[in-house]
Amino acid sequence: ALRALGHEVTVGIDPDISAMNIIWECFYPRSSVVPLKMGIKFGLVLTEPLDADDGFGEGRTNPIWTERYEAMKEAIPLAKFLWRLVPDALGRFALLSGELGGPMPRELRYGWVPEIATAANYGAPGYIYFQGAPTEYRAELLERLGGTPGVRLVARQGFLPIPDMLKMIDGASSLLGLKQHANWIWPSNLRALRALHAGRTFILEDQPGNIWPTQFFPRKPADMDVVDWIRSQDGFDQSVTREMLSATLPPMAKTLEHLIALSINDKDI
Repeated sequence: ALRALGHEVTVGIDPDISAMNIIWECFYPRSSVVPLKMGIKFGLVLTEPLDADDGFGEGRTNPIWTERYEAMKEAIPLAKFLWRLVPDALGRFALLSGELGGPMPRELRYGWVPEIATAANYGAPGYIYFQGAPTEYRAELLERLGGTPGVRLVARQGFLPIPDMLKMIDGASSLLGLKQHANWIWPSNLRALRALHAGRTFILEDQPGNIWPTQFFPRKPADMDVVDWIRSQDGFDQSVTREMLSATLPPMAKTLEHLIALSINDKDI
């Protein structure tokens, strides 16, 4: 989408001192924030919900989350802009950024990117693919699912470079969205859109409420075991959902053009 707007775009792990860097917040270990203190121009994409107190809460007690949160607070006052993937915590992030002397966070709205949408491949042989942060809840479900006859599962707990992740998606029949713990309420928005752009089935484990985009996907019946539900949905034809989202979502290039105009000074680009 950025290339469609005429920007030169490179993707990598290390910041580029000659460019405006768009960095997805995931500072772990905490020392990974240090290069940003060397005069790098950057903005942050904020991915996690904030709890009512202080930190990435919502039942996450692993010290990794505490370290990651403290590193994010170091990065915020250095950032040129803050983009939040969903608007749920904009108010809390605004208060936090104001206290730290950072910029006003703005909502990064999802859009459709026709340049990366591939032909649908629903029902084609493949594996169920999951990638995400390791938690005890997820590990238990993945162990059950992997030990189920007739299920091909590939799980990568943690992060992969984008080319490697796309290669894994290419070989999958379905992408799986798992909650981080049993009472987790936040949907896997980005996983859902990634799956639909790739023409793969997205299997939502279960989510309460009507949080976008979960209202567009089948829901697990309350009396159905989650592993049985995942098996039943593998390769399910989601062409209607894909067509609906591609027709109703604004083009991502338009979304970014508006956001850049609001967030970034011309002298910074």
